Amino acid sequence: MGKKQSGFTLIEILVVILILGILGFIFSDILTQVLRGQNKVGTVAKIKETGQLVLDTLSGEIRNGEEVICVDKSGSSIYKDTLVVFKRGIYSQFRLSTPADENGRITRDDFSADDVPDGVISDSQLCTSTVPFGSVGTLTNTDPMSGVSLVPDGISDVFSQNTKPGFSDTITVKFRILPGVQGGNTPEADMGADGVLFTTTAQVKGGK
Repeated sequence: MGKKQSGFTLIEILVVILILGILGFIFSDILTQVLRGQNKVGTVAKIKETGQLVLDTLSGEIRNGEEVICVDKSGSSIYKDTLVVFKRGIYSQFRLSTPADENGRITRDDFSADDVPDGVISDSQLCTSTVPFGSVGTLTNTDPMSGVSLVPDGISDVFSQNTKPGFSDTITVKFRILPGVQGGNTPEADMGADGVLFTTTAQVKGGK
């Protein structure tokens, strides 16, 4: 009698390799989906955290303001995108701007009356002028990959003023946030065309 052969045949080895390959592909796809889900959760959390920070900053400045100087459009904007409040001798201009190929952002420009050029003769020009008056900063991370992009909501003004005789002014703030202009090109960062809407209304301490 011949010896009984042990081990795997070539066909059996190929079958095992094929099965392992299929399992590897399945597990790899599952892992990819999990990572994408985690990244999307991280993106949403970053957007919500940033949006709330911006709302808190703006509502705090509005509530502590002594006077609303103006709410108006800047440049070619079709929305009222600029707010100027006055407190303790300092004007604070807040403006939502959307530079081409860059993250949209809300800028802050703090200045005094001495910083205003002679050609600016009306309060509304403090909103409509596109020339900075003082030191300009931004309220958000403007990095195109790691930051977020702020845009108008597409329907309403960014800043809306409500004035009633005998009452302090109220300012409504409304904007949307999307991933950074270069950070939203992956499936896990896709928030849709609308992004996340943020809005708040705050009452000015001193009125107008």
